[in-house]
Amino acid sequence: MHTYRVSPLDLLFFRDGRPLDVDKSRDDHRNIGHGAFWPRPDHLYNAVMHALIGSRTAGERASYGKFGGVQTTGPFPLLRNPDGTETLFLPRPLDWDCVMETLPAGATDAPPFLEYGFLDRTPDKKSYPAWIPLADYLRYLSGEDLPALGHANLFMTETRVGNTLDSATGASRRVQDRHRSGQYEAQYLRLSPGVSMWAAADSGKEGVSVPSVLHMGGQGFLVDFDRDDALPSIEQVFPSPETKEGSGPFFVRWTLLAPALFTKTGWLPGWCRDTGKDESARKPEGTVMFPDCAGSSLVAACTGKPVVFSGYDSVEGVKDTQLAVPAGSCYVFRCDTRQAAKALVARLHLQRKSDYGSQGFGIGVCSFVECPAP
Repeated sequence: MHTYRVSPLDLLFFRDGRPLDVDKSRDDHRNIGHGAFWPRPDHLYNAVMHALIGSRTAGERASYGKFGGVQTTGPFPLLRNPDGTETLFLPRPLDWDCVMETLPAGATDAPPFLEYGFLDRTPDKKSYPAWIPLADYLRYLSGEDLPALGHANLFMTETRVGNTLDSATGASRRVQDRHRSGQYEAQYLRLSPGVSMWAAADSGKEGVSVPSVLHMGGQGFLVDFDRDDALPSIEQVFPSPETKEGSGPFFVRWTLLAPALFTKTGWLPGWCRDTGKDESARKPEGTVMFPDCAGSSLVAACTGKPVVFSGYDSVEGVKDTQLAVPAGSCYVFRCDTRQAAKALVARLHLQRKSDYGSQGFGIGVCSFVECPAP
């Protein structure tokens, strides 16, 4: 995969799962399009895919099937500092400054196979940023003392008013009802000065490069998509952790850099559930089902509120609403042997272990954590 610098040419619009442009029922209600969100992985993937399909190199009968090998990663904020250097920002881990504690039996509504929970080290109210610099993220992975986090001004919300268009004529819709203005108010994303986006992409075809200008998000806004080999790859940023010495057990923490979709199991990774036909022979829920990871099981999880989104396709119409595990969520696995821990890290570290992995969902990094005291 090649690394790219994504630079918006204007505003951007990335809506969530809430209704957009709903007619007023009362005077004190406004039609608001909530679109000032950081782009999800599928926004980047769709932008790259549609650009490839429409490019001259694709030929006249290009389709999704022609570029079935497309993969994308990101995007993540990239801030240019006053001294000319750049800082990569990543989603803050949700277990930041937390400690794992043994869950008393029956004291919570957590699934029985989750043996540990996460408690804040300090009980006071805190205001954590959504994004943290790479250097702080590396301290989190290595188990070093964590610094106080500041809030970086990476992007802002900008509000504009527009006219509702008639789907049949493409012209502005004329509305007679006094409760319906024919206008909408929408929130857009604008990057702060000095901020661009880090991304990685692979067209999946030899000799075919991604076009340098993409339509990204809703309403047809454009971004420059410039290949920049000077930007570090995600593998350079996060080398695979060394498996600890000893006889075990080992605790492997998997922290999501991107949202993950487990459409059949919700917050629980699908590969932590035995789906064998013989119910009597199924392994307990939470067991890691990778064949080379015997003796590994999920014992703790720190997940946030789901990312709710849907979409629209001109052929299929409204798409199903999806609930994704948010970036920053973490899962902790207990591995009985060093071999199992090493195999699990190889399976998870910077791999795409969720549904729609080619679109950048389910990418996470592994680290080792200490065994909680009994």
